[in-house]
Amino acid sequence: MHSAIHATDFRHRTRIFNNPLHFFPAGSTQRCGSRSVRRSLPAAFFLVPSPHATIRTMTQRFTTSQWVPFPVGLVFAFFADPANLPRLMPANLRTRIEGASIEPAPLRPASSDRLSGPRGIAAGKGSEIVISFRPVPLTPFRVRWTAQIAEFQWNDHFCDEQVCGPFAAFRHCHRTQAQTRNGVAGTLVTDEIAFKMPLGFLGNGAGFFVRRKLAGSFAHRQEQLIALLQAASYPTL
Repeated sequence: MHSAIHATDFRHRTRIFNNPLHFFPAGSTQRCGSRSVRRSLPAAFFLVPSPHATIRTMTQRFTTSQWVPFPVGLVFAFFADPANLPRLMPANLRTRIEGASIEPAPLRPASSDRLSGPRGIAAGKGSEIVISFRPVPLTPFRVRWTAQIAEFQWNDHFCDEQVCGPFAAFRHCHRTQAQTRNGVAGTLVTDEIAFKMPLGFLGNGAGFFVRRKLAGSFAHRQEQLIALLQAASYPTL
């Protein structure tokens, strides 16, 4: 994994510190709204329309679903662990976790599932995760993105919202629902994304390319997900 903080480090550091966990790599900082986060690109890349601007940006949406033959408890726990995010992204994006501030999730509900997700971390409401990725392969430029968990309900859904990044606004809800198909118990995974582009009507036109990029990224994830879930599953002790 091309990550400054490997998944093993991420889990280890989560377990040895009391919640809420705070660890951010040292480096230069810039303000993003009322928060201070690191950026690797010029501030102009993160242009967001002024709240006093007269040009309106429209909300654009992207939705995709996938059924997997694994119980809800396993699937939800896998997605709720931020350390798994780089594994779900296309390799050419070189996605990595730069830092995180993890707020504890509510107590995990008792489950009768034979298979259970890893007992690692689950990023609860208020958690912030900083990632970076290369939007253009084979270039040195990386985009930083800070997301905050805005909603969290075990085995049902969690939603993250952009705090700082390339969009004027971005909200991603991950939903899971138990569903049996052809006699096989499994989970329907649904991703709902709503976003606004910067730069007014110019950005609105670029939304088409964003949706195409999202479609490609989720197609990759869906190809990898069953194998990743199989590797993550083990009998509950």
